[in-house]
Amino acid sequence: MSKDTTGKFSWRSFVSVLTAASFVGMVFTGVILFVVPPGRIANWTGWTLLALTKHQWIGLHDWFGIVFVIASAFHLYLNWKAFVSYFKSRITRAFALRSEWALAMLVFVAVFVGTVADMRPFSTLMAWNENIKHSWDSPRQRAPIPHAALLTFN
Repeated sequence: MSKDTTGKFSWRSFVSVLTAASFVGMVFTGVILFVVPPGRIANWTGWTLLALTKHQWIGLHDWFGIVFVIASAFHLYLNWKAFVSYFKSRITRAFALRSEWALAMLVFVAVFVGTVADMRPFSTLMAWNENIKHSWDSPRQRAPIPHAALLTFN
């Protein structure tokens, strides 16, 4: 590996690594949150994973998401010319509806419509998520009243 001898801080490198790291953090915490028990069960049983509570996992996920959005905005700013080139014809260099752009938007719209309309395979994923969340429910561990874990003994 070669060492950077210029000593100059690279904002582009920083923003790229921060965007990627926050994306990985968001994906990891998102997978964890996909399988955690509902709040009433997590609170009543004192559920943790890797020594973190459900509330802490949600906090991490939210903050990684915020950092990702901000870093992505800076990433877009720093790479604006390259981004705009995706919308130009390779031959005329003028704005053109390229097949990659059209396909990306088609996938985006299909995911949006399929999820909102509760169509398969989107509905299957959400049903699987509900099954996982409900699998944590056990009548032996159920709180005597909703949100019992939040009550005080005064």
